[in-house]
Amino acid sequence: MASQTKSALANALKDLLLRKPLEKITVSDISSACGVNRQTFYYYFHDVYDLIDWIYNSEGKQLFSGRSDLQTWQDGLLGVFDALRENQVFVSRTFRSRAKDDLVTILQDGAYRLIINILNSMKEQTGTSDEDISFIADFYKYAFAGTVLDWIANDMQEDPVQIVEKIECLMGGRMEELLQRFKKQS
Repeated sequence: MASQTKSALANALKDLLLRKPLEKITVSDISSACGVNRQTFYYYFHDVYDLIDWIYNSEGKQLFSGRSDLQTWQDGLLGVFDALRENQVFVSRTFRSRAKDDLVTILQDGAYRLIINILNSMKEQTGTSDEDISFIADFYKYAFAGTVLDWIANDMQEDPVQIVEKIECLMGGRMEELLQRFKKQS
């Protein structure tokens, strides 16, 4: 029941964001839109930003869960772009608020998990240490998350396929090469 109520409040907020800016949405607006009283809202959330945090965390976990079977980072990154575009109004309107930090954290954590899974799948072939693999994943999480955040800041105009192709051109299959280089340094 709790997750249904939280989801209803989240959907009400997303629906309200289609019609008005975040700064003009109140707890009363959200509660009324989903047919509960304000006390019900406050039972689950401290304020509107706490609800946004919950949305990013719950949906962000869903976005990146089940991605461990991806063979390429390209597939994972395109999936992230697609999910963000499906929620464009919510993402755009909360991106320009104090809730941006929640989005940044979700993107960085998700990018790290995506990359670390791919690097770990190559670990046996290269013999690279866990510490070095973690370092490489940290580097790429900032690059990937930063690219996605710039795309959001520019109103999601650029084609995600083209962005991924540009990143692929920069990387050119270098993950395995990087693992080999790190192994040689050890």
